[in-house]
Order: sequence, then C-alpha cells, then structure tokens
Amino acid sequence: IAPWRVANVLAGSDQQFRNGTRKDPRPFNSINYIASHDGLTLRDLYCCNWDDGWDHSGDETEQRKAVRNAFALMMVSAGVPMFMGGDECFRSQDNRHNTVAIDDPSVYLNWDHCHAPAENDHRVRLYRFVQHLILFRHTHTILRPEHYFNGQSRNENGLKDITWYRSDGTEVGGSDWSNTQSNFLSFRIDNSQFYEKTGVSSLYVAYNWNSHFADVTLPRNLPSKRWHRLSDTAAWMEYLCNIDCNPTMLDNHYGMHGRTVLILIEK
Repeated sequence: IAPWRVANVLAGSDQQFRNGTRKDPRPFNSINYIASHDGLTLRDLYCCNWDDGWDHSGDETEQRKAVRNAFALMMVSAGVPMFMGGDECFRSQDNRHNTVAIDDPSVYLNWDHCHAPAENDHRVRLYRFVQHLILFRHTHTILRPEHYFNGQSRNENGLKDITWYRSDGTEVGGSDWSNTQSNFLSFRIDNSQFYEKTGVSSLYVAYNWNSHFADVTLPRNLPSKRWHRLSDTAAWMEYLCNIDCNPTMLDNHYGMHGRTVLILIEK
C-alpha cells in the first residue's frame, strides 16, 4: 500500500471530503472504522482466512496484536472513531456476519471477565488498553482537529501542524508518497496550542506494517524536551496492557517490532 493512502486516512480523509460536495469539509466528516455491526467482529476479521479476513497463519499472538493495531490507529486518526460493542473485549461471533437477527448466548456481550485480573486474561488486557487509548484521545484535543492539517509551520517553535517521517527520521516527500515498497510511516503533531492543558509539546505516532523489525530514528526534540513512550502494540508489552503507565523516557532511536504501532509524547 502506498504511504499517501495511509496518511490520508490518518489525517481525516481530506482528499475525499475536500473534493466532494460539502461546502465546509471538516475532519469530523470522516467516520473511521475497521469492523462494523453488519460484518465480522474485529477479532474474527483477524482470525479467519476468507472474505476480507486474514488469520495470521493461526498465530493467536499476532491476531491479538492486529486488533490492538486497529484500535490504536483509529484512536490517533483525525475524524470520528467507531467500533462495534464487544470488540474492545476481543469478542467473537464465530466468523458470522450481521448477527442482529440472532438471539442466543453466542452473540451476547459478557462483561464478567472484565473484572478479572489483567495478567490472567488477554481480553481484560485488551479492554484496559482500549480504555487508556480513549482517555488519551480525550485528553489530547489535537487528535480531534476542527480543521484539516496543512503541513505548514504555525508556531514560534518551528514545528508544522503535522510532519510525516520515514523510519530514518527524515521527512517524507516526493516519490516517497507513492512508493508501494515502503512499509513504514510516522507523523508528529504540534501540540503547542494545548501545552498549558497537557504539558505535552507534540505527539508522535509510528506505524510499521512490515513483518520485520524497524530501527526508527525519532524526530529531533524541542529544546529541553524528550520523547516518552505512551504505548507500543508489540507482543512483549501485552502483559502491561500495552500501555506505559509511567511513560519511559527514550533516546533518539527506537526498535519497533513487525506490524506494530508506537505512540510517544514529547515533554
């Protein structure tokens, strides 16, 4: 997939709405979802190998990671996130589509396991991961922009409202956008207008959709600021619910496992 397609969705699908018939297109015109009520659940989408599903060769660890990636990307994208009730608990409907007309325990939502200790149940770990993501999105208003990003400098700190990066830390440009051999894209959003509210100067999100490890060079920090890890969807963090509750300060390089999403804050 070409990086411009990934960037377009993450930034609120402006290419669709700006070229449409709306008189005043805004990011909130975009509804961002991967699974909905009339199709497979998010878990089943990554656990079956037919229709539009991909079962990751039956690897349950990879299947759970794919669901975390889906939630992470939805929650950091401009627009309105939408997910089906139960997807945050790794719910399955046995690969059935549109079960609204079925009334039996196989489609009921069971919240009992959400009270279990996270270390004993991967469904609870996913549930807590999604809770943190929703809180993160609620806390950082810049993730819900009123207008589309334009990629221009707008503050005295010199940061653009959004900047896109390659894995080597240089900006994406020119033919990079259409390079279908590329499997990495990251972006940094300037948060200076909300700094007093959050104490965070900018946000950084990286998506490595390659199956291989990526050595990522992080963007240069603002004076006296450092990057801190908020979340990494990699399997090694699953027992921590993939959330860094006391965000770890990072150097200027970070190793990303294959098919993962990384979220950092600069403070």
